Amino acid sequence: MTVSRRSAMQLIAATTAIGMRAAAAANLDRPATSMGLCQYCGRFARQAARNRDQTFELYAAENFFQYAKQFGAGGYQVELGVLPPEKAESLGEQARTAGMYIEGIVRAPKTTADLERFAAEMQSAALVGAKVVR
Repeated sequence: MTVSRRSAMQLIAATTAIGMRAAAAANLDRPATSMGLCQYCGRFARQAARNRDQTFELYAAENFFQYAKQFGAGGYQVELGVLPPEKAESLGEQARTAGMYIEGIVRAPKTTADLERFAAEMQSAALVGAKVVR
């Protein structure tokens, strides 16, 4: 039987998720691993959630935090956008309390007009406490 790369990667991802879930269930007060989850790895979960509830957005930072936490992830990488300061600080505190880290996803500026948006996204990432922004 020949296994394609795609099938192998799906099997590895599923096995890892199951293992992380079991480890998280064993000890929910701290992350099971230092490995984080990127929002894009939740593509299928996002679609399933949308099928159940059209108003739910898994990629929203606060929702993806809960998703990553339930798997015992050490942190998560998510598009933060421009957040009000109090929401940014609340997200950062939530992650620190859970022993997790946050990495931000920002869109690089393509024009001079994008600089203001980019600066605001970077400010939000700083307020959250993100050490890395990609």
